[in-house]
Amino acid sequence: MTLTQQIGWYWNRLRAMDAAEISDRLCAKARHLTERPVAAETANFRLGPPVGALPLLARKDHCPAILRTQIAADAAEISAGKFRLFGWFDATVGSPPVWNRDFLRNVDAPVAGDSAGINHRQMPGGADCRAIWEINRWSEIVRLAQHAWLADDLEAARLAQAWIADWCEANPLGQGINWTSPLEAGLRLMNFVWIDGLLRAVSDAQVSSAQDVLAHRVVPGHALWVWRNRSVGSSANNHLIGELAGLLMAARRWPSLARICCCAERAWDLLKTEALRQFATDGGNKEQALHYHLFAWEMLWQSARMMDGAGGEVWTRLHRAADYFCALSLSRDGWEFGDSDDAQITPLTLRRQTMASEWRSWFEG
Repeated sequence: MTLTQQIGWYWNRLRAMDAAEISDRLCAKARHLTERPVAAETANFRLGPPVGALPLLARKDHCPAILRTQIAADAAEISAGKFRLFGWFDATVGSPPVWNRDFLRNVDAPVAGDSAGINHRQMPGGADCRAIWEINRWSEIVRLAQHAWLADDLEAARLAQAWIADWCEANPLGQGINWTSPLEAGLRLMNFVWIDGLLRAVSDAQVSSAQDVLAHRVVPGHALWVWRNRSVGSSANNHLIGELAGLLMAARRWPSLARICCCAERAWDLLKTEALRQFATDGGNKEQALHYHLFAWEMLWQSARMMDGAGGEVWTRLHRAADYFCALSLSRDGWEFGDSDDAQITPLTLRRQTMASEWRSWFEG
């Protein structure tokens, strides 16, 4: 992108903002200049143990045999460092993975330097940030944790923990490509809540002890960083939903986070506003992209489940959004429209490549 193109891009972004958004952004910039760095703010914070059981976790004996077999097969591939990115690209990412590599183009992005100074839209060698972020959402680590729980596989549990510990070493808070998007950090929080619940359910004292240490390394920094950098104004589309969903799920699991960012109830109030703003009364997502419709729906659904199946107008809107998705994805392969990709958050389906049709089948009962 040339300087002229950059100026044009920022000019068009400015034109899309109203006075309130410009004010919000200036206030946010002022806060960033005056607040203590996140690492300093969380240095003496003590997270404490998680509260209660994970409400999203089903009973182990309810897992169908076909799903149990598929999860075991996926875990074997993942353990060997073999990922199927986006559901269609087979990549050998290593063990632990190379966290800053675009495996589609085989080029690396910056892993050092303040993330605020990294232009993730234009990186050396033509690296694509979305391809890099794909392995940094920790979806594959959730799959390892699912297998560890279902099969009582301590080796898989320890590998999942080792990879997250390596991620923390390779991606210091606020540094490098993997800290340039608060949405991506929010998705990591969502998946870490799953990982934490699954690995503690393995019921091994050493795994649980290691998980205490890991949660303290991951959760406070992610939560405060997302809260401070959350999307505003015309950027507040499905990104804000994902950021708030990560905060809600983490704060519900570790209520002590309310002391440094927000409580789960505050995040839920903000999420309800976004749900009603971004999904029309007929259930259609106003971003007008079918896969982003499902993407935003899942983030809201996971959040509602964490809040014990909260009802009301938001729950009604989510039901309508599920019906809307079914109506516009009638064929087996689905009919994609809009500017959307095949994003996955938590691996809750049998296979990544049939994710949309599996969700549709579940919506339809």
